[in-house]
Amino acid sequence: MKYTVTSVIPPRLYLGSDNKTYIVPQWLEIPSNIKLEDIDWIKFIAKSKPVIIDNGYNTRYDAVSKKYICGCQGFWRAKGLCKHVKELMSKR
Repeated sequence: MKYTVTSVIPPRLYLGSDNKTYIVPQWLEIPSNIKLEDIDWIKFIAKSKPVIIDNGYNTRYDAVSKKYICGCQGFWRAKGLCKHVKELMSKR
């Protein structure tokens, strides 16, 4: 039996403490006789291009994690909603 997995990282097999076998990172339970060769990996590539504001702080939207990121000190103080991120959000 073949399994198809779409993820950013390559799939791995994991034998849990419950003696069940899983494909990670999806945590898909599979029969114990499945080998890594039986898994087809489709690498996930974000279709949207990153949106960046050229403000010296590398403010951007990461399409993979679906989060806004900024290098300014206010980003951490404002818990991710600094004025640069707000400006980027208004442009999307």
